[in-house]
Amino acid sequence: AQSDRFAISKNFANNGLNLFKPETFLMNPQFPHFWEVPNKESITSVDFPIHDYVPAVFMKITGIDSPWVVRLYNLLYSFLGLFFLYKIALFYLKNELKALLVLIFAATSPVFLFYQNSFIPTIPSLSNAIISIYFYVKYSSDNKNKNFNLALFFGTFAGLSRTTFIIPLIAILCVEFLRIIRNKTSIKPKIFPVLISIY
Repeated sequence: AQSDRFAISKNFANNGLNLFKPETFLMNPQFPHFWEVPNKESITSVDFPIHDYVPAVFMKITGIDSPWVVRLYNLLYSFLGLFFLYKIALFYLKNELKALLVLIFAATSPVFLFYQNSFIPTIPSLSNAIISIYFYVKYSSDNKNKNFNLALFFGTFAGLSRTTFIIPLIAILCVEFLRIIRNKTSIKPKIFPVLISIY
């Protein structure tokens, strides 16, 4: 999987940065009855490949197609996610030291470190999910629709890149639905943003 994701980035840089034609170096489609005969097409199906595309843009501009480009992108994106995790912890704990301990615990998790140093876009998607949760936490305290819309944006973005990250978005929508039922917030300003997110 890691080799395939790195290949997608390299091939974006090689195919003129065509976002709608993600390619690997494997010349066989993923469907079993095609495995017997090589195919001329290397275009593959993949979740929305924005986290493969951004490093490819850097590769194209600089001419550097080394693996460290994708790894550096994942590393920097992970720092962004950890920053927002710290802000969530600080919001609830009201203590900088305790929030820092939450941050250290998450940042030193073996699973987090493994994906942080990989080509798979799990960490950027996780970071987007954390950012989404942060804006929803802000929204739940100040009821500003801007924060709800940002939560939807980052949650949708996370889900597009890695399908499993639709789960936090669904959780946010379910909590918001409960708040609407309890008359803690209004449904009208949320209809259009939610429909866009679902679409």
